[in-house]
Amino acid sequence: RGSTCRAGARQRGDVMKMPCTALANWEDIKDEISHSNVIQRDNILFAKKLDKNLIPIAKDGDKDAKSFEQLWTVSARRAVLNKIMEEWVKVNTKEPTVQRLLSALSVPGFMDVKLRVEKLLERNVNASYIFT
Repeated sequence: RGSTCRAGARQRGDVMKMPCTALANWEDIKDEISHSNVIQRDNILFAKKLDKNLIPIAKDGDKDAKSFEQLWTVSARRAVLNKIMEEWVKVNTKEPTVQRLLSALSVPGFMDVKLRVEKLLERNVNASYIFT
C-alpha cells in the first residue's frame, strides 16, 4: 500500500513538471478556466501570474472585449482568456508547465477554478492519459 502511495505521488509530481500541452485533457482545462467569471474579470492578473510578458496581450484583449463592438459578451471574455493561454504555451519564455499554471491559479479569488483544474489533472494521473 505504501509503495502505491509513493507511485501515485511520483506520478502527480511528473504531471506537475509536464508542459500543459502534453496533457490529454488540456482543452478541457482551458475550457474550465475560460468559463470562470472571476478569471474573465481579472484576466490581466491571471496573465501576470502566468508570465509578465503576457500582460500587454491581456490588456489589449480586455480593452477589445469591453469595446462598443464586443460589449463584454461571454464569448469576448472567453476569447481573451483563450488568447492568453494560447500565447502562454506558444511563446512562453518559461516552460508552460502544469506547476506554473496551478501557481497562477493560486490567487485567492481563483481557488475554486484551481480545485476544478486539479480534479481534471487527476485524470492524467489515474487513467494513464499522459502523452509523451
